[in-house]
Amino acid sequence: MLTTGEASKPISNAAAYNANQCSGVIQLNPEMRAIPTIDITTVSSGYRYVSKAANTNFDTVALDISNSKQVLWAKSGLSGMTSGSAGWLQTTSADSYMAFTAEL
Repeated sequence: MLTTGEASKPISNAAAYNANQCSGVIQLNPEMRAIPTIDITTVSSGYRYVSKAANTNFDTVALDISNSKQVLWAKSGLSGMTSGSAGWLQTTSADSYMAFTAEL
């Protein structure tokens, strides 16, 4: 589990792909035995992309690409971001969490 029970907990570095989507890579350590799926809470504005001194809140993220060593998460349907801007993903609520599972 990457996050549990803390608000303002950083999850990963991220970047704005375009004005409507941000994404980031999470390295899995240890490597998983199979391609993982995401286990994430859907909390109203429970996650935040921080970039250029601005916050963009949203309820959940999805996996875009994954393998046993890393995952690429993404959140689309946003607005007002600057393509290529660096930032990070963090929680905003103690009820927000993100984990990865890989059942064989």
